[in-house]
Amino acid sequence: MNYLHDKARRSKRIKYFAGFAVVLAIALFFTPKIVARIAPTGHTLLGRFFHFKQNIVLDADDMFLSKKSLIARKIDLEEQVATLSAQIEQDKITAAQEIKIQEELAQAPEKKFVVAGVLATPTASPYDTLVIDVGENVGIKRGMRVFAHVVIPIGYVSDVYAKTSNVILYSTPGEHTEAMLSSVELRTELIGRGGGNFEAHVPIDVPITNGEQAVVPGLSGQILAVVGDSTRNPRDPFQKVLLVSPANAQNLSYVYLEQ
Repeated sequence: MNYLHDKARRSKRIKYFAGFAVVLAIALFFTPKIVARIAPTGHTLLGRFFHFKQNIVLDADDMFLSKKSLIARKIDLEEQVATLSAQIEQDKITAAQEIKIQEELAQAPEKKFVVAGVLATPTASPYDTLVIDVGENVGIKRGMRVFAHVVIPIGYVSDVYAKTSNVILYSTPGEHTEAMLSSVELRTELIGRGGGNFEAHVPIDVPITNGEQAVVPGLSGQILAVVGDSTRNPRDPFQKVLLVSPANAQNLSYVYLEQ
């Protein structure tokens, strides 16, 4: 009985091993083909995944770079607009100035002038002087008279350089300029006090009124200064007359030099 039972068990084991061997053989036979078929598909899927990821990264980079480029372009355009706007405003100022110069030159058609830009006014230059942007390059010479608005003499050229010149104003402290009080036809001497101001000493018995003009002696009648006030001391035979130039040298952007 035991013999038969053992024989049945051995037969059953042999069948199991035989079945396992068949399954293993089939698996070994078909696995390379399955793998070969699956591998390209897997490779393709992985490739597509990484390509998709790369495209996303590149698109993000492109968007970032495009945004930076747009911002830079915007800033550049804003700077160009600001520059053009400033240039337009400057052109308007220049055009208006040219018209003003032509109108002023028309007031003295019998004379020739050199128009000069003012580089430095008394607030930026010492001793009530101007620095102008013309010199030897256009034939400027020492002693040439300088005018504001063509008809108001304000000073003379003191130093000439290659492309610039210095102008001493008649109102420079201590500067003496001959003038005539127009209403009384009295010659006097204006003494500069700085800042466009003068003083003169006139006999006490001469009537002086505020607003009276001190002009250049001669037929031209060019106004040097206007009386602002006068003071008298009974013990002094002369009265002190205070005058001011009708042109504010600090606000001048250009002047005229008489040739």
